[in-house]
Amino acid sequence: MNERFGFWLPTKPYSIVDAINRAAAATGSLGYAAAATGADYNGHRIDVSQSAYGTYTASYRWAGLHYITRGVGAAEAMAAAKRAYDRGAKGSSVKATVHTPEDAAAAVTLGYTPWSREIEAAYDATWRDARYNEAHAAIRCERQEGIPATAFLIKAVDLADYRAQCDAFYAERRARRMQRRAK
Repeated sequence: MNERFGFWLPTKPYSIVDAINRAAAATGSLGYAAAATGADYNGHRIDVSQSAYGTYTASYRWAGLHYITRGVGAAEAMAAAKRAYDRGAKGSSVKATVHTPEDAAAAVTLGYTPWSREIEAAYDATWRDARYNEAHAAIRCERQEGIPATAFLIKAVDLADYRAQCDAFYAERRARRMQRRAK
């Protein structure tokens, strides 16, 4: 049976404003996505994995699949991914899956740490809160309903505060409409 070892370089923290910019770039026009390619808030999750041919690739997805390197050994693929990660873009991370104890030792030598969902969740909880999960919805709400949801999200201290601000805006809008209808 083929053993698997998971390693990672943790996500570089980013602000709620960066989260909104990332979501806007991902859901906006192709021109905006292209313009955001080099933005410091637009780090990618790089995956290092073994191909069907037994060689390794390092790649990320952004408007398609982009290879950093492919057809190389595990250590070389992890080194290439680490160089991309070390450029420092906020939001970047690397996940590597290797299959031999030698490749696992190479990962540790390169500065990778063991990965699990629990380890990643605990790390993310040190800098990321529930507001980050609302960035796409806030942009959609702004575009479709014309409310300043992203501004509310930025000003909010937590998710409950954000929702309270949105609810207050909707209540005020309903009250204004009722006043206009009453005239």
